[in-house]
Amino acid sequence: MANDNSATSRTITQQLKQVLDQGSIAALATLIHSSEHVGAKLLVEHSGNTYGSLGSEALEHAVTEYAANFLESREPTRAFNVAEFAPELTAWLDAKIMFERIEPEPRIVICGAGHVGASLAHLAALLGYRVTLIDNRVVFLTRGSHPDESIALVLTTDWTESVLTALAGGQGV
Repeated sequence: MANDNSATSRTITQQLKQVLDQGSIAALATLIHSSEHVGAKLLVEHSGNTYGSLGSEALEHAVTEYAANFLESREPTRAFNVAEFAPELTAWLDAKIMFERIEPEPRIVICGAGHVGASLAHLAALLGYRVTLIDNRVVFLTRGSHPDESIALVLTTDWTESVLTALAGGQGV
């Protein structure tokens, strides 16, 4: 049994990474209160693909259907009694499922590292954005000016290519 749980955890972890790498979203459903299978997880991708198991096909089907509503709500996390979204599952009415929204951190690409761009980059980093700061002037792209290592600095000679690369997920150096 431990091997099955370990394999399921690996699969969910791998899929979580893939969801984030692809810039997609998913809902991670965890059974947090029940007479059995507490801690079981089901990852529901925005596409409807699922990974993991909650120990009941009927419960998994109901959770998969409800995950779309949860993702639309844009809530980061919320716990529901099964009775709230699947009252027909009488064997699971007292169970509680926690839904967590899985999505990549927001990102911002700033063109121009002058005083306005630099200030915007620092503010965005403080607010939790993944920041890429692009400029064609090396004097504006130093770690002395931008000591926050989370701000990616991109020196460019081709603005279009640099912006497209940053938007595609490659941040620069």
